Amino acid sequence: MFPGSSRHRIWLIASAGLLLSALLGGGALAWRRHVLDLRVERALAALGGGRTEWLDEGLLAAIEHEPRYASEVRLFLAAWRLREGQTRSVFEALGGLRAEGRLRVPLLVVAGETLYREKKLAQAERVFLQVVSADPRNLPGHRWLAAIYHDLGNMHASFVELEKVAELNPDGFFAFRLMGTLNLLDFQKPKEAAECFRQALARKVPAEHLQPIRTELAQALMALNDFAGALEVVSLAEGTAPVLAIQAECHWGLGERDQAAELTRQALALDPGERAALLMMARLALEDGDPQSALLPLKRLIERDPHDVTTRYQLSLAYQRLGEHQAAAGEIEKMNASKGLREELGKLYGEALVRPRDPDIRYKIAAVCEKLNQPDLAEIWRRSAEFCRQDESGLIMP
Repeated sequence: MFPGSSRHRIWLIASAGLLLSALLGGGALAWRRHVLDLRVERALAALGGGRTEWLDEGLLAAIEHEPRYASEVRLFLAAWRLREGQTRSVFEALGGLRAEGRLRVPLLVVAGETLYREKKLAQAERVFLQVVSADPRNLPGHRWLAAIYHDLGNMHASFVELEKVAELNPDGFFAFRLMGTLNLLDFQKPKEAAECFRQALARKVPAEHLQPIRTELAQALMALNDFAGALEVVSLAEGTAPVLAIQAECHWGLGERDQAAELTRQALALDPGERAALLMMARLALEDGDPQSALLPLKRLIERDPHDVTTRYQLSLAYQRLGEHQAAAGEIEKMNASKGLREELGKLYGEALVRPRDPDIRYKIAAVCEKLNQPDLAEIWRRSAEFCRQDESGLIMP
């Protein structure tokens, strides 16, 4: 035996153990860095897609003191503040960060949403145009542009963006619903609106959205005089006062007077102020040869909206059948004045569509809305006019 050789073997084994331990320790460190890199990459991708569910204190704590993640930490902090509604401090967190490299799209998405929520639409539009230029398939970019153009009164541009959203997210229902609303209310295209609402209902729709979409589809079908189709749609809806009123109008349109009367009674029992039910109540009274009973519901509606031309016309009929011809003529005169304002508003809407950056048109629309006793709508158009006049020169994003 050679004692020296034994000691040598022990030294070799010990050295190998130390080396293996060091290698394993270094490998574990490298693996932890790799996992952290993957988490950061996934977080950036989610943020660029408008999702913030990954934002948690664990990720921020893991990278907070890593110098190589200094920019990401500031971006994630800004996104956290945005999610918490602290919009005023988002740009403070972003500091002098530049929208470039892998930070470009997620940073622009955060900045654009912040500007929108701060009601700086002109600047928000510029940012989201950069987003979709850098990534034409960016879903939140197109969604926010649709919202911005809608707020600016540029409905055609909003519709184009919604079409892109539907293309990028074919399983989503919301873009189809909004396109249906634009077709029904802004473009006066009930046939196209009905198709959009059907497309929305063909998707997976959260329970809280089913009722309004079915109601909107029924309204589009009634505008097409498809009362049977509208009845079929609302047969699946909850029997609220507005739904019962829609059913009453459909039966009226189908010549089913008794069903219309019963459904009207049920609707008013649930909500005595339901407009469509009150109007149907007056129509039933007029058909029954009882114009006096029609006066009360019609006057209630006129007090609520003096520019309701449908109600004005029914009120004029009631006075005419009561032999109060002067009162009937007065209602027709007021109806025509309201129709004139609505026609003026329609022309201004048309001008606003082709002149999406003209603040003066929007101020004129706001003024007509005030005359039509629609202060909320007037305020929307007034804000739109102010947005069009925003100075866009202060945006620091490249």
